[in-house]
Amino acid sequence: MDSAINGLLQSLDPYSGYMSPEIFNEMQTETIGEFGGAWY
Repeated sequence: MDSAINGLLQSLDPYSGYMSPEIFNEMQTETIGEFGGAWY
């Protein structure tokens, strides 16, 4: 099922893809926090 969903999403554009719940949770754990810098 995951592969079918990913295949459909990848056909939208090269930047779309499916993340399983496990990968999504892992990504959120790695990216939690604050980002600094200037926005121009």
